[in-house]
Amino acid sequence: MTVTLGIATPIVTRTATSPDWITHGTMEDVAHVVAEADRLGYDFCTCSEHIGIPDAELARRGATRTGTRSRRSASSRRAPRGSVS
Repeated sequence: MTVTLGIATPIVTRTATSPDWITHGTMEDVAHVVAEADRLGYDFCTCSEHIGIPDAELARRGATRTGTRSRRSASSRRAPRGSVS
């Protein structure tokens, strides 16, 4: 058996406690994170494929009934380029 190691890709995988840079990230940010994971030797990146979330899970996952999220100020949205946490 071979063990592989991967990451749950931030930005497309979120929870209610995700930092602002994940909540407001772009596909360009996803590409940057995936490229860094590849450079560091991770075998794969994955993301959530949930298309329906039970009402009981909405708050924990940072979603609302309509699928929208509250927006914060632009100054608090991003982590500096190159920081992955």
